[in-house]
Amino acid sequence: PTPPVSLPSPIHLPEGKGALRWFAGGLVYISCSPAPGGKKREGGGRKTSSFEAGMASAVHLAHHGRLRKRGHNVKNWKTRYFQLMSDGTLTYSELEGNAIVLRGSINMNECDALMRGNQDRASTMKWPADAVQCFAIQLRSRTFFLVAENVSFAMTWLRVLREYSTNLQQYLTMSMSMMPDFTEFENEDDLEKCTDVLIQNLNSDNNWAVSEAASGLYFYAQRSEVCRKETDEKAVERLVQLTRPSGDAGTLQPPHPSLSLRAHACAVLSALCTGQDSVAVDNRKRHICDRRPWSFLVLMLQQEGATATEFSNAAQLTLLLMGGDDERVGELLQQEPLTIRALVTILASDVAKQSGTLLHDAVALARQLCVRERKVLFAEGNAIEPLMALLRHPNPHIVRYAVGTLRNLACGGFDEVTAQRACQILSNGRAHEQRGNASVLVELLSTTQLPDAQRDAAGALWNLSAHVTPATFMEHYDLFSKAIGPLVELLKSASMDVQLAAAGALGNFARHCDNIRNDIIDKGTGEAVALLVDHLTRGKDVVRLEVARAINNLADGEVVEPGARVDRMDRPQRATALIRAGAVRPLVGLLGNSEATGTRPVEQGELVSILRSMALDALLNLAWGGDVPSDTIVTAGGVEVLVALLKDREEGIKRRAAQLLRNLAAHKGREERAKIIVQAKALDFMGPLLQSVHDETRVQGCAALRNLSGGSESTDPAIREEIVHKGLLPLLLKVLENSSNRARVQAAHALANIALSDCVRPALHEADVPRILKQIKADTHQQQRDINSAIQLCLQRLAEDTPGNKFPKDSKYVVLVYDVKNLDEVQRLRLRLTELLKARDVLLWANDSPGPESSYKTIGSIDKAHAVVVCCSNQVLNSRPCKTEVTHAKNRGRRVVAVQVQPGFSFSGWLGVMLAIQPLHAASTPDELTASADAIVKEILS
Repeated sequence: PTPPVSLPSPIHLPEGKGALRWFAGGLVYISCSPAPGGKKREGGGRKTSSFEAGMASAVHLAHHGRLRKRGHNVKNWKTRYFQLMSDGTLTYSELEGNAIVLRGSINMNECDALMRGNQDRASTMKWPADAVQCFAIQLRSRTFFLVAENVSFAMTWLRVLREYSTNLQQYLTMSMSMMPDFTEFENEDDLEKCTDVLIQNLNSDNNWAVSEAASGLYFYAQRSEVCRKETDEKAVERLVQLTRPSGDAGTLQPPHPSLSLRAHACAVLSALCTGQDSVAVDNRKRHICDRRPWSFLVLMLQQEGATATEFSNAAQLTLLLMGGDDERVGELLQQEPLTIRALVTILASDVAKQSGTLLHDAVALARQLCVRERKVLFAEGNAIEPLMALLRHPNPHIVRYAVGTLRNLACGGFDEVTAQRACQILSNGRAHEQRGNASVLVELLSTTQLPDAQRDAAGALWNLSAHVTPATFMEHYDLFSKAIGPLVELLKSASMDVQLAAAGALGNFARHCDNIRNDIIDKGTGEAVALLVDHLTRGKDVVRLEVARAINNLADGEVVEPGARVDRMDRPQRATALIRAGAVRPLVGLLGNSEATGTRPVEQGELVSILRSMALDALLNLAWGGDVPSDTIVTAGGVEVLVALLKDREEGIKRRAAQLLRNLAAHKGREERAKIIVQAKALDFMGPLLQSVHDETRVQGCAALRNLSGGSESTDPAIREEIVHKGLLPLLLKVLENSSNRARVQAAHALANIALSDCVRPALHEADVPRILKQIKADTHQQQRDINSAIQLCLQRLAEDTPGNKFPKDSKYVVLVYDVKNLDEVQRLRLRLTELLKARDVLLWANDSPGPESSYKTIGSIDKAHAVVVCCSNQVLNSRPCKTEVTHAKNRGRRVVAVQVQPGFSFSGWLGVMLAIQPLHAASTPDELTASADAIVKEILS
């Protein structure tokens, strides 16, 4: 890490061993001889230091020698004779012959710092090329730059100057003035010994000695794994103890650590959190965290009067401890809620904002940590407010990390906790908008200089719109509505991640209300839909998944009552707009017909089943729009693909495919679509659906059979025959007996529809359907009432006087079509034909109550009839049911025999069109009937 500003940068000394020996000895000396303010004796007096002993006697010469000094006005170097008195006065003189001429003096008691080499302000100095060792004396008013003859002389001067300066003992920067460089250590043993001495002094009762040791440990721990290891093993407990405030110093003897000393302890701990060996670093971090420093770090971060340096040191340690091994950090965050509080404090701090590096590291760490269950900790730690504020930061990287963290915060399960976080983000966004930060997330969508921020802003809106309630979405409708335009533009991006986030956001927007759906479809006069369809055709699978979800949600919507006023597009109109844009063919292509639809094939992988499920859902919603979408799906080859999916291994895929086939057979023109579905052999796979262990699959299978079998006479009876032939009757009865009410409703209606065709009623009787239906118990539940209603309808149809119910199976019979107003003439004809046909093993059937209400019985009977006899009269000519029945007979290819039952009647109108080329047998009177009976029978049997 970047060294905290409070501690100086490394120094470099040319000499080694001697300096080390002096350094070690000097530290021992400091530890054994406390500076003024040191520990009191038991008797109440204070131990006298060497400095005080000198002061108690007469002032004497403490040290002297020659040094070169740089001039104050003329920047040249001159040799001067220096004398240090025991009262801290340092004089420098010029030797002129045998005389000593005083040139000036320095009060060392006013010295702020001693610096060695090119350090701090001395770094701008150009030292003499032949300078073996140099140092500087810094006063408040001036800095004196001096050069000694060699290292030994320089170190001696530094030691005595420090000893006789009371002011220097208050400044921690002095410790660095005597640090040997690593080049001065001959081996690691010397460095280890030096570290041990520092650790010993770290446990001193004197803050001055402790600060010296902390500075030294920081200096070496930054650069040496040996020092880091030694400090970790022997000094972590003490260093964490030093971070405690004075009111909680534990066993530490007074005077308690000042805030500056606590900052130095943080710096040393930060150095321990670095290194090349990541395992060792994580272990050291764990050791530090086991000492629970978080309450002290939070206090340091929040303490009034703390300097920027002190804040930075605490913040740096916080960030280092919270980085690294994800498992360790996860445990740490769960066990120590104060960790998030510390991080949030850094994010909101003015000091951090002024230090770009610190804030950058903090918000980058926040994004890294704000995942999975930790998102709750960030929300509870009030991280949303400072993160929203950072969206306006001038540093683009900080903005990117901030919006990325917000994106993560808005993500989660579909639960109340996640919804609450989403509401907090939106509410904070509104607060910022009131302060002039209008729709900052929307603005980031258009910031082309920050593509990552664009992606994460779109991702944040994607997640927010996924988890808010419809009421909250409408409360912030303006924000989401403004985002549509920029999101549509992002669909044009070359980045797959940006496309994904934009498509996901638009798809989630469309979940909430019809107005936003219409806004998206209207955007750019359909540009949004065209871009979505283009991605659906050629995009990557992960993008196509979100596009399919968007089309699914756009095709969804509220059901508008017939005749109700609609200001804009309703659900069928949106489906039509999507179909016109070409959405159906790529959706069908995603299901497996990619070559025929011109769609890029689906890649094999985890997304295959999810993508197919979403494509099926989108087609389901489109098919809900009516006959036009359904016909489009059929034209695109959707039926063959759906039938193939009925045998898929995924239960959800099979269920959705059956549901879509059900919808295709549910709208206007369904008869033709039902034929196509049956011709594609869909009935071959209905048995496994009805036997599925999943109730919803049985529901969709029964519903598909219900719609395929139709509810009107216009349905091809061959479909009902095929259902019976495939052995599906027993399976429907089993569902009716042992499934949920929803499945039973569909099964009962399917049986009632099958019973519409008289040609299959013998099979229903043979399967003992009437008896089984009568045993179904009644219930007061609404769905059970629907079941009972369908069962009664089926029983009624099976009890009717029809050939299927009345005649033995495979009997040959003839149907009589007539109008009730010609009942007398018809009755005479009926008796005579019955007699004649019976002799030839042919039966005659006539509807005893002809009319619109019972015409379906006649139509059902015609399906398997050998021939149809039409009793022609003006009444029949004007009868709509008779026209329907005769038309049905002609469409089914049945032989139609025309018999005149009204005197003087001749072909005209629709009868003339259908029967003009056929003979008209006269039978209006008994004599005419006797004469024509044989000819009528002959034509029937021919």
